[in-house]
Amino acid sequence: MTSTTLQRWVESGALRHHRSSRREIADLLAVVDRDLDDVRDLATYFDSCRILRNASDYDRAGVVASSDVKELLREAAAFRGQVLAWLRETHPRLV
Repeated sequence: MTSTTLQRWVESGALRHHRSSRREIADLLAVVDRDLDDVRDLATYFDSCRILRNASDYDRAGVVASSDVKELLREAAAFRGQVLAWLRETHPRLV
């Protein structure tokens, strides 16, 4: 991104000057770290399940074992519970 683009954003009001502190940046990075810790393992797991599903749909039958399906269903149910708990905590009016 060029400084010209940034300057246009400032002029349009989409971006404004802000002086950050070391503490503010540390707090923001802590939020990123927390969120990445929460999603990295699950995202990787669900992505590997997606890859297996695609292989069974397009390449060959029998790639996914019934135990894998049962595990995925348990994980999906647990993930649903985590999402609902998060919603209740952060946006209770939505549930």
